[in-house]
Amino acid sequence: MTALRYNAGKPELSYLLSIPKAAEALAKVFSQGAIKYERNNWQKGGKPNEEYLDSALRHLYAFELDHYDTDTGCMHLAHAVWNLCALIELNTGNLPVFDPSFDQAAFEAKYAKPANLTGLEGLPTETDADHFAGVRRPKVRPGPPFQPGDRVRHESDGDIGIVTGRESDTWVWVDFEEDGIVLTHIRNLERASL
Repeated sequence: MTALRYNAGKPELSYLLSIPKAAEALAKVFSQGAIKYERNNWQKGGKPNEEYLDSALRHLYAFELDHYDTDTGCMHLAHAVWNLCALIELNTGNLPVFDPSFDQAAFEAKYAKPANLTGLEGLPTETDADHFAGVRRPKVRPGPPFQPGDRVRHESDGDIGIVTGRESDTWVWVDFEEDGIVLTHIRNLERASL
């Protein structure tokens, strides 16, 4: 038996655990700010949005020259993120963090990945071809014009790909998953006798 949990629609804050260095860098900006001004001084507000945007942009530009701010010792990128976070906190009030009118179901359907890749026999298959800049660029076996959502299999290694979009009548984007990472490649359908 498992415990019931009602977490649907709640933010998955555990994603923040996947960025420990960024979170630590951001926390350091907070702690250095507490020394320089006072803890949570920024929450008093009263400053125009432009000051936060200007500061964020200054730190982004400074990052091109050096990683660290000479005044605080913190990363310039962390300072930029801090300014944008402050803008969110100071300007959104009771506004939800997510657009309530957004069609989440349509979004998830648009980017859905197949859960079960069995039974793909007879699907269009890709074959090896020349390499372009070190990236596999196989030609596509004759078949119907490929549309977003169509599954294709790379003949030599069996990789399953999903056509994600059309660039033109002859070029399509295909996502291949390798070691849990989705790699997007562009495929030329002119090589197929469609």
